[in-house]
Amino acid sequence: MRATEYLVRRFCQLAQVGSNGTMPSTPRDQRITETRHRGGVSAPNRHWKFVGQAPAAPRVLRPSGPVSTRMELVLAGPIDVKPDPWQRFVAIGGLVTAVGSILSVFFVAVGLYVTNEANRKQQQLTAQGQITDRFTKAVEHLGQPGAEKVDVRLGAIYALERIMRDSAEDQRAVVDILAAFVRVHAPKAGRHAPTPMATAPAPNSVASFPRPPVDIQAALTVLGRRNATHASSSPAGLTPRPAPLDLTNTNLSGADLAHADLAGADLAGADLTGAYLAGAYLARAHLADASLADASLTDASLTDANLADADLTDAYLVYADLTGAYLANADLTDAELTDANLTRVTLTNAELTLADLTDANLAGANLTGANLNRAYLTRADLALADLTDAELTCAKTDDDTRLPNGVARPTPC
Repeated sequence: MRATEYLVRRFCQLAQVGSNGTMPSTPRDQRITETRHRGGVSAPNRHWKFVGQAPAAPRVLRPSGPVSTRMELVLAGPIDVKPDPWQRFVAIGGLVTAVGSILSVFFVAVGLYVTNEANRKQQQLTAQGQITDRFTKAVEHLGQPGAEKVDVRLGAIYALERIMRDSAEDQRAVVDILAAFVRVHAPKAGRHAPTPMATAPAPNSVASFPRPPVDIQAALTVLGRRNATHASSSPAGLTPRPAPLDLTNTNLSGADLAHADLAGADLAGADLTGAYLAGAYLARAHLADASLADASLTDASLTDANLADADLTDAYLVYADLTGAYLANADLTDAELTDANLTRVTLTNAELTLADLTDANLAGANLTGANLNRAYLTRADLALADLTDAELTCAKTDDDTRLPNGVARPTPC
């Protein structure tokens, strides 16, 4: 029993930490409870308090049956553990190491970014230098004169188109060069023409009008299919707003400009006789005094275009959109305007003799002083049109033709 008490006391010493952080010499703060019972009946509890020396051994009970012993350790107060200075040092060292790792990663990332930016700028400079070389060579080839150099000029035209696609910053320069090439080498009849640079005209087109030389046609095709919004996608400040396409006073008779993007183009005084412009986009184009006789403009968009004094004799404008177009003094004799949208169009003093306006929409159109003699107005909508002083002699109408209030239906001739 003495050995058992000794082990209990040592156990208590090891489990307890004193207030000064050292093991006490005497276990003053513990209590040992020993319970013995015989035959399932609990025996009186015995408590020993160890103070100083080990107490005398209690009286030994010798039970006749099995004996069970239960020891309970009760802490008299909270455990106050002082931090170990070494552990604190280790914790601070780990924090410093973690911060150092984060900073090293940050500096590596900054270094990689700076290196990448430097490489990117170097690549841009290299690419720009290559484009400059290509541009210079293409311009030199474009200036090669003579019919035998037409293939060289064609290669130059398509090389410039590739440059225009690759570099938004160079698009305006390419457009200006190609437009100047057309103006110089395809001038309107009656103007001074330079030394011929293109081959002889190709055989007549379907409309029986000669086509322009192949290099002129190639330049027009490239200009017509350029991406007009490409320049706006370049970085701000690098590319100025594109200037309007300048093709004034050019000879484009018989040219194929189907679905060409010529929005805002300056075609004043241009000769487009017999030109094929089906589906062309000519919104806000300047076509004053231009010749569009026998031109095909099916489904073309001419919204807000300026066609003052233009020659549209026998022009084919079926399903064309001329909303808001300005055609004052224009000649539309025998023009085909079936199903055309002429909403808010200005046709003051325009010549519309024999013009076919079947199913045309002329809502809000200004036809003051217009000549509609023998024009076809079957199912046309002129209810809101201004027909002041308009000539409607022998104009053909039917019951579905809508005329403004107060305008007498013309007598058939």
